Amino acid sequence: ANPMEVTRTTVSFESALPNKKGESFEDANVRKAFQLLAGIGSMVATYHRVRNGRRPVKPDSQFGHAGNFLYLLTAKKPDEYSEWAYDKVSILYADHEMNASTFALRVTCSTLADIGGAVTSAIAALAGPLHGGANQMAMEMMEKIGSVRNVESFLDAELAAGNKIMGFGHRVYRTDDPRALILKDIARKFAEKDAETRKWLEIAERTEAVMWEKRKIKPNIEFYAGVVLKALGVPNDVMPAIFACNRIAGWVAHYFEQAADNRIIRPVSEYVGPVEQPYVPIDQRS
Repeated sequence: ANPMEVTRTTVSFESALPNKKGESFEDANVRKAFQLLAGIGSMVATYHRVRNGRRPVKPDSQFGHAGNFLYLLTAKKPDEYSEWAYDKVSILYADHEMNASTFALRVTCSTLADIGGAVTSAIAALAGPLHGGANQMAMEMMEKIGSVRNVESFLDAELAAGNKIMGFGHRVYRTDDPRALILKDIARKFAEKDAETRKWLEIAERTEAVMWEKRKIKPNIEFYAGVVLKALGVPNDVMPAIFACNRIAGWVAHYFEQAADNRIIRPVSEYVGPVEQPYVPIDQRS
């Protein structure tokens, strides 16, 4: 199964466990919040190992949250820079105001659903390729391009066909996405020591230049996130779940903020279809 789908289902299952004796709804939500904050990374890393026939790895107390995720995923103790780099990825993914998944979470929370249900809603929204799935698709696009020499012809063909170039454009940023700039610098550091990362970075930077020249669009966080996560040993299909592993911090904060001053979120829609349609009896309909 897709790691993001497994994460969504595991979060839902864990949150469905009965409350402790005498535990209030509010206290249960706080307990579940800590479990989710600590556990989603372990869920993702452990599932990846199990699906590949490998034994799960126990956390190592010498590492922090970032270092242990990499260790649980790869069974290799990360070097200092890799741990630092993933910590920065975690911070950059932690929250980003009212995006699609956070809005889904707050809508669910506003109905007085528990935190597990709200986070499950958020992960379902995050799984879409226009939200959390873009890092994987951006990396797969670079693999398809294969070489710096192919960048411009590939983009010309995709743009002519009306296809979206994943990892570019943002609903908020009209110039540089500051998160992308940070990740690009991290990727450059990896590229100094690793030839494969250098290859992906060169393709990424050429893609960025061509997209700016042809469409005046800048990359978003997902574009260079793919290069950094690849350098850290994260498989392509696990990349979207990395988003969930770290956005959980923002989701938890938004959940409790919504709950503290709650009013059900019920947007009003406006009907724009045809009016005064003639009624056609069922037996006369085609």
